[in-house]
Amino acid sequence: KLLWPKSCAFLAMATTLIRNAGRFCAHIQLRRAPHNARMMASVKHVVMFGFREGITREQIVDLKADFDAMPSKISEILEHESGLDMELPSGQNHPAGKNREFIWTCKFQNEVAYEAYARHPDHLAVLAKVKDLAQPGTRAAIQYRK
Repeated sequence: KLLWPKSCAFLAMATTLIRNAGRFCAHIQLRRAPHNARMMASVKHVVMFGFREGITREQIVDLKADFDAMPSKISEILEHESGLDMELPSGQNHPAGKNREFIWTCKFQNEVAYEAYARHPDHLAVLAKVKDLAQPGTRAAIQYRK
């Protein structure tokens, strides 16, 4: 007779814990959502810059080729596109300032893949060339979730 009330109390306590476990786990999942979203959402990277005076068309074309070759060397790059400004009068004389001369866009599976690209030796080699050719202060870049 004495064990029955104690075992009922234990059963009631276990039932309460099991019911509340779902609420606790849901709370944990909500707290993790931003991290999970960062790992699941693809990342788009866009960079633009202008060139220093005296840089030749051949140097620009070679740099563009270096950017376009990165996806064959850096597996994290899922998609890419590069382009040179068309130098239309409206872009060269825009009230907010002249167009940038070069653009590079690429897509990554997630933030981890982007960060791997950012420190990849082949990317750093291209950045060294950019530093030599780009007009200081013209670089503009953004990474965003897509």
